[in-house]
Amino acid sequence: MTRRRQPVDNALEEQARLVKEIGEGLRYGRFVTSQSQGSAASNAGMSQSQWARLEGGRLRDPTMGQVLRAHHAVGLTTSLVHEASGLQIRTTRSDKLITKLASMISPTLELTRHEGLPGKGDQRGWDAMLRAGAGEDRCILVDAEDYLTDVPELHERLVRKLVDDGRSGVMLLVVRNHWRNRRALAMHQALLAATFPMGSKRALWFLQRGLLPPESGIVLLWNSPPAGNPGR
Repeated sequence: MTRRRQPVDNALEEQARLVKEIGEGLRYGRFVTSQSQGSAASNAGMSQSQWARLEGGRLRDPTMGQVLRAHHAVGLTTSLVHEASGLQIRTTRSDKLITKLASMISPTLELTRHEGLPGKGDQRGWDAMLRAGAGEDRCILVDAEDYLTDVPELHERLVRKLVDDGRSGVMLLVVRNHWRNRRALAMHQALLAATFPMGSKRALWFLQRGLLPPESGIVLLWNSPPAGNPGR
């Protein structure tokens, strides 16, 4: 007789996913801050071997203190977001992407940060929402990702969230313009193309003119974009 799936089974799967995401985030943060494992471990107050296990996803049950110290060592600040699909890890780098987006769009567009879903008791939300102006019904929902890990899982989560939200059929996925992220997007181009048909340059063309893009798209943003080249 097959054993019924228990909540603890879901929790263990989610724990494994989070441990993997934590490790990938630390590796990415260490790359961005140009630190060796030894240097990052020292800044986090742990041994290099302990850091290596955490970054490699081999520390199966890390403590909250270890995760927070490690994140701060590579310039990340952690927040946890409860979503129907599971616990999501967010960092201040995602907020910085929204700040960068706000600096590049027309001031006539209204940007609201941390927009929750309208359903009562639904704790999911968006990093931002864009409207053409106060009182306008049409909006675009925005998700910001500093580093991409499991692109198919992210795609499934965003599509489900867009449907459940019900206020708009258009969303923007704002991604930090980094070669690792570009490689992840390229690997899943076929999956993403139907959901996000608009390219970065075209989406920014609309936003910089105070217009909401008519379809969903992916926007790549540099942390410090070269002059005359805000995003590709």
